[in-house]
Amino acid sequence: MSPLIKRDRLTALPGELLIEIVAPLSRNTLKSLRLACSLLNSVATPPLFKRVYFAARIQTLEAFTAVSGDPLLSQCVHEIVYDSSYYEPALVDAVAHSHEFVSAVWAYNLDFERSLLPELEKRSIDSYRDRFNEQEDIRLSGEDLARLTAGLIHMRNVKTIVIQDYVSGNEQDDSHYNSQSRPIVGQGPAVSPEWWHAYIDDPPMNHDREDDHDLESPNPRPYNCFNVVLRALSLSETHIKELRVNTLEAGAGLPHSIFRDMSALGLRHTSNAFRSLRMLSLGLFMENNIRGDRPEEAFKTIESGIIGKIISMAENLQHLKLAVHNVHLDHHHAVEKYLGKRTWPSLRSLCLGSMQILAGSLVPFLRRHAKTLRYLALVNISIDDENFADSLDQMRKTLRLETATIRNVYWSVHDEYFESSDHAEDTEYDYYLVHGGPNPLHKRPAIEHISE
Repeated sequence: MSPLIKRDRLTALPGELLIEIVAPLSRNTLKSLRLACSLLNSVATPPLFKRVYFAARIQTLEAFTAVSGDPLLSQCVHEIVYDSSYYEPALVDAVAHSHEFVSAVWAYNLDFERSLLPELEKRSIDSYRDRFNEQEDIRLSGEDLARLTAGLIHMRNVKTIVIQDYVSGNEQDDSHYNSQSRPIVGQGPAVSPEWWHAYIDDPPMNHDREDDHDLESPNPRPYNCFNVVLRALSLSETHIKELRVNTLEAGAGLPHSIFRDMSALGLRHTSNAFRSLRMLSLGLFMENNIRGDRPEEAFKTIESGIIGKIISMAENLQHLKLAVHNVHLDHHHAVEKYLGKRTWPSLRSLCLGSMQILAGSLVPFLRRHAKTLRYLALVNISIDDENFADSLDQMRKTLRLETATIRNVYWSVHDEYFESSDHAEDTEYDYYLVHGGPNPLHKRPAIEHISE
């Protein structure tokens, strides 16, 4: 059977069936399919441009603007992924690090001409400086905010924005940002002069960095991007349903100070951006490596209630995931300090991580949402509770959960901390909260405290 007949049979299928057929195809396949004929072009275009990428890079901004300015493509966009990687000013003249990097390059190819090392070192530093200057110009001029705001005005079907570290080349191939997949130092085949030339033209991002100061890898700066997103959503009057701040580094995310230092205008932008959210995923951390903040500063930020005030600006949340990292176990707070006093009428899933919660505040909060809450996750939670077994009983009696995840919950008795996983398998807590039965803590009368 000729290829022409096969193609005719494909294009003869109903449009609804064609949409189902092309939906799982790869992005490269969709690109090729668009070139086949006008019918397949119209079918392959929406899934290809359902997700677009944004970053403080000239090429990415131009690609984003081109998509948002197209009457057809702009209406296909449902999700924007904002790459939060930034080149740091402290590394612009990091000659010592470039020595280490170039030595690593040379070590993977013994035939590499060592006489080229000084020139390659200079080119690597110049390349990093150029990347930094480009991003700094964009940031200081406000071009990233202007482009994102203008794009959102045209992309009226956007429902999700994700702020993410280190978007890979395969993911971001339509943004012309980090657009080629190349080997990374320490991985794959040995490097060559040809590959090096391509490398400095468009340095790849290393997902498995051991040193945050490698010249090859920008550092994540989601807090800058977060402010840009909030302002752009507010100014463009865009009502998205989901906002996520993803990070590949444990204990990272947004610094506490991003809420603590927010101006009145910033609070208005945040309120406008959060009001329509149905799904919110955030991680906060104490930025002692950025500002020299001490644990007391993080304690004051949480105790002020500003985090809860901002989270509760999302009036109709259905799914909430919040983690607060790097705060000492000695400081416990009421749940309202983290989540505010609002009762969300449609909250179905709640995931809390790395929090220090006062006894007596968790169960009442859960009780207010018992009618709709069906999934609960407590991960690395410290509770100032002398009898966590009773609290577990109350949660079981109050909630009608379909799924539960309890991992590494700690509770304190007279300044001694106890860990849930010392007394039962994690799945026993999950099963108890969903199906009932004997309380796992009641089954084990012996309690051994963990060392601080």
